[in-house]
Amino acid sequence: MVKPQAKSSLLIIICVAVIGGLMFWRLNPQSIPIKVITEPSPGPVLNLSANSSDGKIYLEMKQKKEANTITWTMTAKQGEETAKTIWWQTLPADTTISIPLNSVSPDNKYMFLKQTGPDKTRYIVLTTSGKPLGSGSQTVEFAELFELKHPEYIITEVTGWGGTNLIVFNTDKIAGVIGPSFWFDLSGKSFIQLSHRFD
Repeated sequence: MVKPQAKSSLLIIICVAVIGGLMFWRLNPQSIPIKVITEPSPGPVLNLSANSSDGKIYLEMKQKKEANTITWTMTAKQGEETAKTIWWQTLPADTTISIPLNSVSPDNKYMFLKQTGPDKTRYIVLTTSGKPLGSGSQTVEFAELFELKHPEYIITEVTGWGGTNLIVFNTDKIAGVIGPSFWFDLSGKSFIQLSHRFD
């Protein structure tokens, strides 16, 4: 049997241990985890630039990469004017846009861009002012129009402007034989086969 004096000594030791533990815990407080919510940092911005053949228009293409997409923004500056956005589009990350050589029309009113994706290549025509084309649309994509009208050919290369409203491009036959050159007539959204090939 435990003596009453031993019980009280045991009780005092336990109380001292509990009080000491509480004091030690208060001196070293436990940190409370804080959840910090942050927005993902914006993707890198890369720039491409080009000039019209006469040097009167300066073009700049910015691409902002996100996880699965790229937002492409085209600005144009004519003379002393302030650069302004004339076109933008968000596309899948595996699709690229480029500014081909001779992409601005001789009168500096129109331009075209090359869009390369995993499935096909497209060519987008737009105004250098950012105004809609005559049909009210911001752009015209002519590779798909050509495919519908001439399914026996595929566009292999767009070489540039053959006149104010005429874009010259080369084709191959689906069978693999070299095809003719065509004009895409922007004013009528039609195609004119040429008598000889532009290489």
